[in-house]
Amino acid sequence: MREVIVTAGGLSEPIDSVRSITNTSTGALGAMVADEFARNSDHVTFVCPKNSSTPQLVPDLQIRYVTTARNALETITELLAAQRYQIFVHAMAVSDFEVESVSPSIDSGRKIPSSAKAPVIRLKPTPKLIAQIKALQPETRLIGFKLLSQVSLEELFETAGRLGEVNRCDFVVANRLEDITPDAHLAYFVDEAGSELAGKSKEDVAKAIVQRSAQWK
Repeated sequence: MREVIVTAGGLSEPIDSVRSITNTSTGALGAMVADEFARNSDHVTFVCPKNSSTPQLVPDLQIRYVTTARNALETITELLAAQRYQIFVHAMAVSDFEVESVSPSIDSGRKIPSSAKAPVIRLKPTPKLIAQIKALQPETRLIGFKLLSQVSLEELFETAGRLGEVNRCDFVVANRLEDITPDAHLAYFVDEAGSELAGKSKEDVAKAIVQRSAQWK
């Protein structure tokens, strides 16, 4: 039995006590990937925000709930320090930016008043979680994800290839927002050897990920 981490869902970065920067990721594909690994008799740890889809078939599911990029990094660091994982599937949509300051300034934990006129929100980059995975556990097999919008397949593959090379991914699941609908999820596998179709639905992509990793020990 292999130990597998799957991250999924969209993280949020708070602006004030009620508002946040977030994205539209539901975590559905990540949950299906976790279910497929469970069918393969692997033990899965699932890391996600509380509003994410979660696996339905994973026995004794261990879920670690996270909120922000920094919180997720702390959780991943803790998990990778505690034991060896054979496979790490990083499907989570991590926010690229977090709030550095709000002008006019507000006290911590308060809501920006609706009467405020044109508040200015200054952002700064969040920690790159994927960049830390191989640094923390070099032997784990890493599957990255890359989502782009309104680009050619050539640009998608080039961008996913760079992501995989920089972060030492074994392969990257690449897709375009316009190719994802309620009934379809067109995705590709990208690695140093090139690109290939992974599947045309979430179910197909999840099965293909597990099949491709079948020989990893």
